[in-house]
Parts: sequence; structure tokens; C-alpha cells
Amino acid sequence: MDRKLSKSLGSGVKAGGVLAALPFAGALFMQGWMAFRGEADGSLLDRLFFSNSVVLIRSFWITLVLFAIGLVGGFSLEFTRAGSKWIKYLAVTIQLVICTAAVALVISLTTMKEEGWAKGLLLALFLGCCLGYLTIFVSSWVVYGNADGFFKSISRSDKAKLNDFESLMKALRNEDADVRERAAKKLGDLGDERAVASLIPLLKDEEWLVRSAAVISLGKIGNSEVVDHLVSSLEDKDEDVRKSAVEALKCLGGQEAERALQRYSADIQTR
Repeated sequence: MDRKLSKSLGSGVKAGGVLAALPFAGALFMQGWMAFRGEADGSLLDRLFFSNSVVLIRSFWITLVLFAIGLVGGFSLEFTRAGSKWIKYLAVTIQLVICTAAVALVISLTTMKEEGWAKGLLLALFLGCCLGYLTIFVSSWVVYGNADGFFKSISRSDKAKLNDFESLMKALRNEDADVRERAAKKLGDLGDERAVASLIPLLKDEEWLVRSAAVISLGKIGNSEVVDHLVSSLEDKDEDVRKSAVEALKCLGGQEAERALQRYSADIQTR
């Protein structure tokens, strides 16, 4: 499976698990609070989720829906992480629509008839937006490491104007990995050899996407002096970076690069 796809799926599963666990965590918190105040009357968790078969089935479907929403949220934020801000906005919009539709479906199956369609739709819109933003924050925490990482990423992308050589060189030091990756790719497309010295340190970047972009660009604009650096990337812990290093050495050409590829192929065969 493609690395980006598998990583996106993993983020989706994590976000879905967190979102699906929230109702149970909330019930446990309320149970503890009621017990602390001496108001506990039986298990709140049992009454909310396991009191009878109907409630159990309903709880199962709610948990499944929350997991599915979190799965879509985490997957989309991870998959579009390196995209433009408009792609990210589209992913968020899709999440909000899905959440609103899911809440509307639940309400239509429960209280829509009693409350009326107009009130039910307004309630679905409100709760859907609340659930949508909750999903975004949970997914952002999974993908970016903090709840507002998604919004900070868009803000940093706006501030990073990658439209000339100097701004691209400055963007290589940006704290956002997406910006560093885009800058490294564009420098390779520009073909300006002045960028070589600044791209080499990115081969040790903590994000594999950045390392891979730097490797590819060095293969485009580098010279024989970068061969040793690309050879070191053949031993990178990430498979995609290693593949990029092979392609970069092929693109670079020359006797040194060819000998390095031959040694690498021989090592692979003997492992």
C-alpha cells in the first residue's frame, strides 16, 4: 500500500477511535462527578448504554457512526496535509457536511417526527457543525500533534509566499513541515544550484516527506559533490526516502552515482 495512503488510514483509525470513545469517557466522568457529590444511583454507564437491548443497539450505531466520522476526518486531514490551503478547506467542508448529514439521519430516526421537520433540521445543522468542529480538533490533534495544528498550518501556508528563490530559501527553515516540503520541491523545479547547500541539511529532517523532497531536488540540481549525501539517504529508515534516493542518483548520473547504485544493489541482494 502507498505510504501516504497507509499513513492517512492510520490517522483516520486513531481519530475514529478517539471520537468513538468520547461518549463513554463523558459518561464515566459524569458517574465520577455524581459519586463525588453523593448522587450516584446505579451505574450511569449502564443506564446510558446497556440498560436494555434497544439502548445497546442504539449505542452501538452511535459509536459506529462516530468512528466512521473520525475515520474520514483523520484520513482527509492527513491525506491533504501537503496540499494547498484550498484543498484543506475542501476537506474540512466535506467533514462538516458529513457530520451534519449523520446527525440529521439520527434525528430523523428518533425525534424528527415529534419535533417537526423545520426544528429537526435546524437542530441537525447546529449539532452537525458542533460535531464537525469537534472532529476537526480531534483529527488535528492526531495529525499535527495539537488541536489547532490544522488552522496554524493554513495560517503558516498563507504567510509563506513561495514565489521566488529568496522566499523559497527562507521557507526551508519554516517550522511547518508542509511548507518545507513544498519549498524543497519548487527549488528542485527551479534548477538553481545555489539551493544545494541549503537542501542538504533537510536530508536529516524529522519528516520523511521533507527528506524525500530534498533528495529528489538534489538529484535534479546537484552535482558529484552531493553523491555521498544521497548515498547516506539510501540507508534512510523510510522506504519512500530510499526509493527517492535511488531515483535521484539515477537522475544525477555520472560514474560516482552509478558505482553507488551498483554497491547498493549488491547490498540489497546479499541481505
